[in-house]
Formats: sequence, structure tokens, C-alpha cells
Amino acid sequence: MALDILLLILFIIIAVFILFREEILTFFKREPKLKRRNRDNRETKRTPQKQKSQTEVHTQKPTPKRESFKREEREKEKERREADARAFAEQKAAREASAKKEAEERAAAERISAEKAAKALEEAKKAELARKAKEEKAKKEAIEAEQKAAAEKIAKALEKAKKAEVTKKELPKGDYPDFNNGRLLDMGLSQEDADSFVFELIEQIDDHLPQLEAAIEAGDYEEIERLTHSVKGSATNLGTGGVADAINDFNTYCKNGTDKEIILAHLNNLKVYQGKLKSQFS
Repeated sequence: MALDILLLILFIIIAVFILFREEILTFFKREPKLKRRNRDNRETKRTPQKQKSQTEVHTQKPTPKRESFKREEREKEKERREADARAFAEQKAAREASAKKEAEERAAAERISAEKAAKALEEAKKAELARKAKEEKAKKEAIEAEQKAAAEKIAKALEKAKKAEVTKKELPKGDYPDFNNGRLLDMGLSQEDADSFVFELIEQIDDHLPQLEAAIEAGDYEEIERLTHSVKGSATNLGTGGVADAINDFNTYCKNGTDKEIILAHLNNLKVYQGKLKSQFS
């Protein structure tokens, strides 16, 4: 029971301390009013004595040695100030000179940059003018070339038209004598053997006529020339006149000529004289 009461009292003391700890601590730190008052009186008494001592020091008569020392100190201080002033002036002059030099260098760099920019601009203008002049020249040359080509084309067309008007197409007449195989007889062949060669020529021409017609229809002039040359060799070796003369003129034209109408006229002459050859040696 007593322990419980002690614990309760201890708990109350701790709680009061926790709640009022600042006031309690402040109370213990305070000095008694009397001690504070005595301390203030002592400070008040000490202050006038100090002031009196300082006044007495200031009112003392300076000695020559002290005056000389002070004068030297003042001169040294003056020299230091003058030296500082000179150093400051020199530093200022150096800064001003450096700033001036930097300004001059910057101005020179800007002037050079401006000159370069102006030069580059001038070169760009010249290049642009040269490019435009080149384009104009090329355009002019192209127009002149087109005009020249058109003029040449018109001139060729006019020349061709004039030639077409002046030149008249001449078709082969086909006026040939009858075929004569006497050349074989002169070579010592009998009439029967000579006629047998003519029969072979007739068959060869009959075989080549459809091929000639197909080549003419296709416009294959090289094939036409080749076929007529083949028949020409056989016919002219056997005799003269008639189909031999017709195929000879046909082949001669096909070496350079390409007019379809003339080629068809030669083909027609070949057919006509092929028919006469069959009638002659039937």
C-alpha cells in the first residue's frame, strides 16, 4: 500500500515536471535581485574611471620622439597611398589599353568578316548571273536547233514533193522476144537434152513464184532479191529472151529498188513469160 502511494506521488511529480519544465528551469537560472543590483552598481562605478583614464591619455603632451614616429607613419601611409594610387592607375591604364586593343581586334575581325560576306555575296550574284546567262544561251540554242531541224524537215519535204512531181514512175514494159535455148545446142547438147533443161527451169520458176509473192507481201526485199537471183542464174545459163530477160530485169531492180508497184509489175511480167515458156515448150 505504501509502495503504491510512493509510485503515485512519483508519477504526479514527473507529470508536473513535464508540464511545467520550462518555468521550473527558468526559476533555477534566475539570479537573486540583490546580486543583480550589486553587479549593475559595480559596472556603473567602473565606467567613469575608464573614461577618465582615456581622457588623461589624450590630454597628455606629445613627446618629440612620438611626434617623429607619427610623422614617419604619416609619410609611410602617404607613400603607400600614392603607391596604391599609381598601381591602381597603372592597372586602370592596362585595362583600358587591353579593352581598346580587344575593341580594335573585334572591329578588325568584324570588318574582315563583313568584307568576306560582301565578297561571297558578290561571287554568288556573279554565279547566279552566269547561270542565268548559260540557261538563256542553252534555251536560245535549243530553240535555234528546233527551228533549224523544222526548217530542214520542211525543206526535205518540199524537195521530196518536188521530186515526186518531177519524177514519174516508170513501170517495166515487158517487151521481150521469145525464149531461145540455142546456147545449149551450141554447147553440143541435143535438142531433147536442151529442152529437158528448160522443163526443169519451168518447174523451178513455178516453185519460186509463191515464195516471191509471200516475200513481196511481207516487204522482205532481201528475200525477193535472193529468189530472183536464184532463178536468174538458171534462166540466163539456159538461153536468152522471154523469161530469162524478164527475171534478169526483175533481179536488177531488186538490188536497190523497193517500190512495191514496180516489183509487182516485174512479177507480173515473169508470170506472163512463164506462161509463154510453157506454151513454147509444151
